[in-house]
Amino acid sequence: MPNLRPIELILIAAVFLIIAAVVYLIVRAAVAGAKTQSSAQASTPGEPLEARLAELSDLHSRGVISEDEYQSARASALQQG
Repeated sequence: MPNLRPIELILIAAVFLIIAAVVYLIVRAAVAGAKTQSSAQASTPGEPLEARLAELSDLHSRGVISEDEYQSARASALQQG
């Protein structure tokens, strides 16, 4: 490896950090999209209330939706109920 000046090493490290941050944000957005899609599928109209609540509970226990998302979807299901 050639001798690099400290500023060059800092620039290379910064580029790698930026690439890692972009990859993280892309993955995070994909996971959030999957959660939203799963949450929307869990509350389909016409589905019996017990089945919707069970599906929401399953999604929450598997970590697919957060506690806040679970509580919100559960309250919505009970209200539509």
